[in-house]
Amino acid sequence: MKKLSQYSITDFLCLKPLRALIKELRNDLFLAFYKRLKAKGEDEFIKQNFSKNKKILIIIAFEQDKVLNWLLALSAINLKDFQLMVFDNSRNPQARSKIRQTCFQFQIPYLGLPFNGTRHPNRSHGMAMTWVFHRIIKKIEPSWFGYLDHDMLPVKSVQISNCIPQGQNTYGFLNDAPDYWNLWAGYCFYNYSNVSHLPLNFLYDFSRELDTGGRNWPYLYAHQNKDDVKHATSINRSVFVPPDQTRTVQLIDDAWIHVGGVSYNNNLQPKEYFFEQLVNTLLSGIPFDSLHKD
Repeated sequence: MKKLSQYSITDFLCLKPLRALIKELRNDLFLAFYKRLKAKGEDEFIKQNFSKNKKILIIIAFEQDKVLNWLLALSAINLKDFQLMVFDNSRNPQARSKIRQTCFQFQIPYLGLPFNGTRHPNRSHGMAMTWVFHRIIKKIEPSWFGYLDHDMLPVKSVQISNCIPQGQNTYGFLNDAPDYWNLWAGYCFYNYSNVSHLPLNFLYDFSRELDTGGRNWPYLYAHQNKDDVKHATSINRSVFVPPDQTRTVQLIDDAWIHVGGVSYNNNLQPKEYFFEQLVNTLLSGIPFDSLHKD
């Protein structure tokens, strides 16, 4: 949480600092307990995927096998330099079974995370990300690792390494607050040697107006000048899919479409047909740039 000196008199009268402290201590207790839980098959997963000096891209899956299928199918064609790994945070056993099968189909390493009973979406996601860092990443020691939302679709050939300026140790999509910042949990990358010694915590910090990953502010982002760091680009683009589907999408780094709203707040249904048609069109060999609609 932010410093007490940054709270106003009104904040103190409304007990905001106390409430923020209680919630932070509660979240830390939940996280400490969760980090001690062992996943079924964890040791074998580490043994099979020891990847020292490789580049790892972590997907925290949640319930939705269809969007993950889209991601993996397009990544098999377009993602050139990072190895995907799927860590399943689903609560539904049937969803886990489908996601496991999807990963098997595309030969992507899969590990079901320990059951996470929290109903707060940001907390659940942040706990899963933190678990993976401390229990998996610190043991397989990649050169770089990143986190990717399960509904990010690589619609063009992409080498993430080419997006990261030489000498820069973090990269991703900026989550900006008035006095703080962090990288969006759905598209963020880290030089492992630069953070391996840090007690990274991917929970949110709402006192600083930071979403998932915001608790890393004092360990990581506070020591970087936001304006000196290159961040991922984002534009809205109108896309036409023959014969009659048109939608405005968010395009990140000119290569990734974020579907959005398909996890805890499942809003996939109204846009499912469009994205399914888009993925099928791209898999048929039609280039994404030919689908632009002015």
